[in-house]
Amino acid sequence: MKNNINELKEKIIGNAKEEAAMVLSRAGKAKERILNQAKQEEKKIKEEAEERGKILFEKEKSRIISKEKMDEKKELLVLRKRLFDLLFADLEKELNSMLKKGKLDSWIISCCKEILKKEKEISFVAEEEYINYFEEICKNMKNINFAGEPIKAGFLIRGKDNEYDFRFSVLAENIIKQNMKMIAAKLGVNNG
Repeated sequence: MKNNINELKEKIIGNAKEEAAMVLSRAGKAKERILNQAKQEEKKIKEEAEERGKILFEKEKSRIISKEKMDEKKELLVLRKRLFDLLFADLEKELNSMLKKGKLDSWIISCCKEILKKEKEISFVAEEEYINYFEEICKNMKNINFAGEPIKAGFLIRGKDNEYDFRFSVLAENIIKQNMKMIAAKLGVNNG
């Protein structure tokens, strides 16, 4: 009987060991399956995160490049404006200098004659200190009245219905506007 009990005991222990080995084997396989699934899920999450990271990186890179281009363009526009402002001031000074040296006399006479054809009678308006100078230039012309008014350098010619603006600031501005592309290209600031 003791043998039977020992045999039974051995049989139960053997069965238990077999069952434990099967449970451990199944648990090992389940563990391996879970680990493989986790590794696959980790790989998928990592790939998605990398892809999102690349997309975000490209967006940020594009935003930075775009901002840099806008900043460069803004700087170029500021530079361009400064250059045109300097050019404007230089042109205005040059016109004033040409007037004082008599280099505009024939042009002034020509302008008056052309306007007199349309208007028949004109008023020549300039700063008070230059009126005598303009009267001297136009002394051989008829139907011109002269008036001193506080205007910027240059002059105005007024007809019955029209006013012709020859102030040097306006002339300089018109010269620059008419030649803006060429001037910008020569200055190297033709973008914007």
